[in-house]
Amino acid sequence: MDNIKNSEVLIDGKIYSLSGTEDQQYLQKVAGYISEKTAQLKRQEGFTKQSQEYQAVMVEMNIADDYFKALDRAAVSDQKRDSMERDSYSLKHELVTTQMNLERKEQELAQTREQSARELAQVKEQAAQELAQAREQAAQELAQAKEQAAREREEAAGREEALQKKLNEAQSEILKLKALQAAYSQIPGNQPPYRQNGGYNQNYNNNRRG
Repeated sequence: MDNIKNSEVLIDGKIYSLSGTEDQQYLQKVAGYISEKTAQLKRQEGFTKQSQEYQAVMVEMNIADDYFKALDRAAVSDQKRDSMERDSYSLKHELVTTQMNLERKEQELAQTREQSARELAQVKEQAAQELAQAREQAAQELAQAKEQAAREREEAAGREEALQKKLNEAQSEILKLKALQAAYSQIPGNQPPYRQNGGYNQNYNNNRRG
């Protein structure tokens, strides 16, 4: 009972006392709406000539017409709202699905990058090992080649030394022969043998026989 409010409203030029739970501002708004509808009908030609009952029914009919049209508009609005809510839900669902797919793709991309990084590291490590092995093998082959070249130079030097020794011995023998020939030629009546006309010097032969 404490919520009952008393209000006075003006409808079609008459004051009415009302009691209810609605605010006075709301009741004044409703009363103003009824007065406006009544005034619209009274502006129509011949309306005021009708009976009070007919006029009241026409006012009620117009108010009811506005009410049902408002209900239809509200129903259409509700349908649009429901459709928009469904569309919104569908969009939200698609957004969530897209977000989940995006996160999955990002995870797959991260895994792919990680795997590629590991494979690249393995390739680099293997390439480094192969390069180190190739360098070691090349160093060994170079050392062997140098060692073989040193041996060949040593052998060549030895052969050269032997040849030089033989040459020196030959030169020494030649010098000895020349010395003997020179000494022999200094002996009176002796001449070094030499070929003349297919034979040795006659005097040399005679001397040898004598």
